[in-house]
Amino acid sequence: MAKRGRTDADMKMKRRKRTSKKQEFDINKQVNIAVRTGKTVIGTKSVLKHITTKDFRIVILAQNCPSDLKSRIETMINSKETDRIPIYHYPSSSWELGTAAGKPHMIAAMGIISPGDSSILDVISTQK
Repeated sequence: MAKRGRTDADMKMKRRKRTSKKQEFDINKQVNIAVRTGKTVIGTKSVLKHITTKDFRIVILAQNCPSDLKSRIETMINSKETDRIPIYHYPSSSWELGTAAGKPHMIAAMGIISPGDSSILDVISTQK
């Protein structure tokens, strides 16, 4: 039933817009679940320290992560003899990554050791 002169096609268009917006924020929700239920390492210094000692499933870098730190993390991951760790470039700033993780500060880099109850690895693999 159409409301206020809207046709059924208009209503379907509205629904499509809402679902695409929901998928856009899905990565933020999955980051929050991974931080709450899984094992994560937050911060560039901690990520650099734990790259050689811990096996990350994925490393997430914010869009405004400093380029020298970004290249340093990438070279450390590439020089590691074991399986290559995937790097996900978060599309927003470090403030928004911190908010998604439920922290009151900026997060330029974070590593996920165990995703817990989240399906962050699936979400990131479908977005690439």
